[in-house]
Amino acid sequence: MLADVNNMAAAASGMGSRPVQRIQDEVLHVNEVFSRLFDHRPFLRGEIEFFKKEFEEKRGDREVEQLFRSLELITEIKEGQIEKIVNSSDDNLPRTIADVQVALHMCEDTLDTESKFNCFFPGRTACKKESRKKCQTYSCATGCTRKVKTFAR
Repeated sequence: MLADVNNMAAAASGMGSRPVQRIQDEVLHVNEVFSRLFDHRPFLRGEIEFFKKEFEEKRGDREVEQLFRSLELITEIKEGQIEKIVNSSDDNLPRTIADVQVALHMCEDTLDTESKFNCFFPGRTACKKESRKKCQTYSCATGCTRKVKTFAR
C-alpha cells in the first residue's frame, strides 16, 4: 500500500522520488509519534511481566501455606473451642445475669430516692450556715407528707 502511495505521489508531482521519500519519512515520523502517545501495549506488557515476576518469585507458596494454616485453625476452633465456650458460658452466664439484675435494682432504687428527694425539695438551694436550719412539713403531688429539716432561704 505504501508503494501505491509512492507511485501516486510521484505521478502527481512529476518531480521524482525525492519528495516522495520526504513524504514517506514524515508519515513514518507521524506514525511513530502516534504510537508513542497512544499505544500503551509495550508499557502494559512490561508492567504485567514485572507484576508476574514479583508475584511468582517473591511470594512463592506463602498464600497457599497461609490458607492451610487458616483451615487448620478453623477446624481446631470448630472441633474443640466451641464446646469449651458453650460450657464456660453455661457456668458463668447465670451469675452474670444475677449481677446485672442486682445492678439494675440498685439503679431503680437510686432513681426512686432521687424522685422522692425532688418531690420534697422542689427548687431547693442549700445554705452553708448550719444555724439557719428549721423544720418544715412538705407534701408532694402524690399526697405524701414528711417533716424534714431544711435550710432557710
